[in-house]
Amino acid sequence: MASAILRTVDAYYSAKVREHGPSARGVDWSSEASQQLRFEQLLRVRADDQPFSLPFSLIDYGCGYGALAEHLAALGLPFRYVGYDISEEMIRVARGRSLDAATVSFTADPAALVLRTIASPAASSTCASRRRTRSGSPIFTPRWIHSIGLASAGSPSTS
Repeated sequence: MASAILRTVDAYYSAKVREHGPSARGVDWSSEASQQLRFEQLLRVRADDQPFSLPFSLIDYGCGYGALAEHLAALGLPFRYVGYDISEEMIRVARGRSLDAATVSFTADPAALVLRTIASPAASSTCASRRRTRSGSPIFTPRWIHSIGLASAGSPSTS
């Protein structure tokens, strides 16, 4: 059953990117503005004590055509990025974008995602940022989930 669901998701997003190209609509966002808001909110996840001038690693699970990597590059941030998507079509489009292959890679292969994560100690570390909510509850942010600003990046291989 899971493979049928995954095939359906793959077919849906592959059709979206073929219809709309590399755009917010191509990844089923309602607008460019909503996509940009998503990026701004993701950037807020970084550790408060880590400035954006420090290198960081990011794994984008469900990367689509790589818009978040383009956003980070446009901001001039020092980062390493591995994008994963179930849709081979999305990955094909992402690889065709003008991004630095030395710091950005994309894959639709879950095994390759794991290997790239292991090869990047900063991305694979389970160490967490120790932050608290307004009520004082601890927040633990694993570095391998959109780990913005938490550590220097390893060197993922490109494909």
